[in-house]
Amino acid sequence: SGNALFPFSVLLSTCVAVSIWADSSTAPGAFEATALSFAATLLSLAILEHWFMVIPFTVDGLWKWGLRSRESRP
Repeated sequence: SGNALFPFSVLLSTCVAVSIWADSSTAPGAFEATALSFAATLLSLAILEHWFMVIPFTVDGLWKWGLRSRESRP
């Protein structure tokens, strides 16, 4: 489980990510739009990763769908 700083840091990161996404849609050139989209994508994935570290779930549940094919082999 996370500490008391987690909600604030995720909220701030989400606000920054939304801001970067908005800036990327109004960027003056293709390079700027691509660079901002790349930065926003990385930040969005980092936020998602931090949520996955806090949400309690078992590793077995995560990989169970992929390991079913091995159970049917002789």
